[in-house]
Formats: sequence, structure tokens, C-alpha cells
Amino acid sequence: VLTQPQELYLQEGLEWDPIRIPDNRGTVMLFTDIQPACLIDCIENECEKPAETTSFQADEAFSEISSPYFMLSHEIDNVFMIRHYIDEAPTMTLEEWQAKQAAEKK
Repeated sequence: VLTQPQELYLQEGLEWDPIRIPDNRGTVMLFTDIQPACLIDCIENECEKPAETTSFQADEAFSEISSPYFMLSHEIDNVFMIRHYIDEAPTMTLEEWQAKQAAEKK
């Protein structure tokens, strides 16, 4: 969002102190890229399953996602992490995410 205006300012010769903006395209692509699956689609597919008929298995749910920006936790079952420009990002279990989504719909 900010990269293009900064490039334009420099092209037009405006005095400008460029702002260093981390490249976060890989993280954004987790949510927008549909080849073979995006993160939101995988989570929504799991959330649509009846809770009493299935138990969540992160390795199955996210099997189609292959990205250096997405990791399954090997220490905590059913926890995934999204790597981005913040070094220490908070983690959220699918159950926490489902509860948050349910609360936002109310």
C-alpha cells in the first residue's frame, strides 16, 4: 500500500525519506492464493464440520498448504503458526479461532 506512493514520489523528484516497509507478500499469499488452497478456505472447511462428528487434525486440514510462511507446531497438537515480519507472533489454536469467529458473529 505504501510502496507505490513512495516510488512515485522518488520518480517525481520530491524530497522524501523512504519508509522501510517489510516485504510481507508471502504471508499475504497464505490468505489470498488459491493454488492449491488458501489458509482461510482450509480453516472454513474445518469450521463447517459438525463438532460432534469429527475431531480436528491440523496436519490433515492444512495438508495442501506448502509455504515457508506457514508451520504446524511440533510441540503443541493442532497449533499452526504464520510467519511474518513480526519476529514473535502470537499463536492461536483452531478452537480459539472458532470461538473468536463465533463471538464476532453475535
